Amino acid sequence: MDNPKNKFNFWFDIQHNFSLEMLAFFFQRVTGILLVFYLFLHLFVIGTAATIGKEAFDKLMEFFEKPPFPYLEFLLLVGVLYHLLNGIRIVLVDFFAMSKAQKDILWVIAVIGVVVGIISLYMFLPKFQGI
Repeated sequence: MDNPKNKFNFWFDIQHNFSLEMLAFFFQRVTGILLVFYLFLHLFVIGTAATIGKEAFDKLMEFFEKPPFPYLEFLLLVGVLYHLLNGIRIVLVDFFAMSKAQKDILWVIAVIGVVVGIISLYMFLPKFQGI
């Protein structure tokens, strides 16, 4: 009889070998996929400006100013910020042989991300309060 652990061996490996770097790797892929999806959606919406006319496009842009879009815009900023900073970390680790300092770089990048995120949230507050 098969041992159930054999069928889900990858799950046990993840649990025992979990690290912050693995989580950063996972979210780098997720944000990359979401940003590609957003890019296509953005190009579609902007591309319709040429076909629907200026008045209809202005109405569409007014629609995007209402909830939940300002919040989604902030989440987009957070996703881009994460993807950018983690990409810098990956370049430093892979191309500059800094793998021994990987955790330190991760924490420095995290602090930079939190600081920029808080500043961005402060800048987004008027947009949120205007809703």
